[in-house]
Amino acid sequence: MRCHRVASAMKDVAVNGVVLLMLCSGSQVYGESGEVIYQGQNTVSTQRYYSALKQKRPPTKIESARKLPIGQAVTLEGRLPIEPKRLVAAEPSVIEVNRLLTPVFVIGSDAQSINWLQQNGELFRDLGAVGIVAELRDMAAWRDIQSLGQQHGLRLHVLNGDAIAEAFNIEHYPVLIQGVKHGE
Repeated sequence: MRCHRVASAMKDVAVNGVVLLMLCSGSQVYGESGEVIYQGQNTVSTQRYYSALKQKRPPTKIESARKLPIGQAVTLEGRLPIEPKRLVAAEPSVIEVNRLLTPVFVIGSDAQSINWLQQNGELFRDLGAVGIVAELRDMAAWRDIQSLGQQHGLRLHVLNGDAIAEAFNIEHYPVLIQGVKHGE
């Protein structure tokens, strides 16, 4: 009743818009019986709008991915094994792509990738290439790859290779991806 009287009194105050009247004390939350929307001769309670905001809904995939348990980080060990769906081990190759400033080499924890890294580690270092370990069985394999990379002075990162496969249109590893050399 009080809201109706105040809303009627505000009829002359509203000019080309909506006036939200806060008629409740600070202790009331989300428009419980004290807030109205006034526009022209229609007064509407905000109760139905705020009740929708109060309803619990399942988190979206993005919200779920952002929320980690307090004090707990996602560890590499917790992500293992890393098995890309779009990349498979094959013969080593080299591809050139436009607009790539830093060369990237993609390997796995398979014997062929390890041998390729061992044979070409100095070349990768001289190129300034960054290493992506796109397939990884376990922590022991990661320690072996890290050790080999350190011997050659290489930067290595563990990533699932599917995004790289899509970005560079590749299907196999090990592979060296480098920028197109113009003028040669």
